[in-house]
Amino acid sequence: MNKVLTREQREQFSNRIEVLEKVKAILAVPQLCMATTEQVADYFGVPEKTIHSTYYRNKEELDENGVVVLTPTQLIERNLQNADSVRDGRSSVIFSVDNCIFEVNNRGMRFFPPRAILCMAMMLRDSEVASEIRTQLLNLVEAAPVEMKVANAQAQEDAMLQFAKAMMQGDSVSIAQAVKDMMALKDHTIAAQAASIKKLSGEKTVLEEKNTDLSKRNDALTASNKMLADGVSAWSPSRTTNAIIRKIGKTIYGGKYGRAWNEFYRELKYQTGISLTQRSHGRDSDLSAVKDEEWPDVMRTVASIAYRYCIDVVDVTNESVVRKYNLDRVETPNGVLFNGGIVRTVSA
Repeated sequence: MNKVLTREQREQFSNRIEVLEKVKAILAVPQLCMATTEQVADYFGVPEKTIHSTYYRNKEELDENGVVVLTPTQLIERNLQNADSVRDGRSSVIFSVDNCIFEVNNRGMRFFPPRAILCMAMMLRDSEVASEIRTQLLNLVEAAPVEMKVANAQAQEDAMLQFAKAMMQGDSVSIAQAVKDMMALKDHTIAAQAASIKKLSGEKTVLEEKNTDLSKRNDALTASNKMLADGVSAWSPSRTTNAIIRKIGKTIYGGKYGRAWNEFYRELKYQTGISLTQRSHGRDSDLSAVKDEEWPDVMRTVASIAYRYCIDVVDVTNESVVRKYNLDRVETPNGVLFNGGIVRTVSA
């Protein structure tokens, strides 16, 4: 099996949840969009105690990726559709959600969202499924582009010395070999320069695409401003963003809103390169540092987080907000996410 991934690699691949379904279908609690420990163990084909021990060895990192303990009361408060619950004595409650049956004791049960399951896959050693996931992730890393590497000065000097020595000795065979070596160095230099030009051309294309995207976003922002000018009633971007993050904090992190904000900051930097924590000098929940032209990116980012957790932005805000800011379908670096609890990504 391939080796487990480092913490740096796990952070690099933390959003590639689509790889999970490519390797093996996940059985999770319907509507909750999270899996029990038993379901995670079944997915990886390992004993439950392996999942428990891996979790406790990496508790902080896995919690940061959305692992949460929910009590029977908290599950009932979620108003899951087609869900039934029956108390089994005084210590636990048995739930049935669309024929998925599980028992939760009064202290609560641990649930793993797709992001945490992916993180677990990068940690587990004795699982063929986890090994295949790591292979798929590593295959996503594009081969490093050919860099321009001109033959080093020592190689050039050696070739010239060999040529001069052969000329002085009148050795035609050595002269031919020295000429051949110098021509090889020249060909290598030309090839490296061509690769560099190709790379620069590709970077130029990327920049042009980004400029086109920025132009589209600017048009969207202009349209939003026009709607405001025309008196259309809708929440402000900051109010919308704050409401969605608070919903994530309450639903996913059990009221620990700071963790929701931290996930938002990380995701925003990953998706857009915007680092609000640096601008606001570490102040929590400070959206005042967002520039006007950045709000479309900010709102799409927070919406994409909500959709990964099956949180419906319409329920959190209203239909006018989703329609006004074009949040019903959000493109991310890893695919397209849709509102309404659809979390599986598709190619953009």
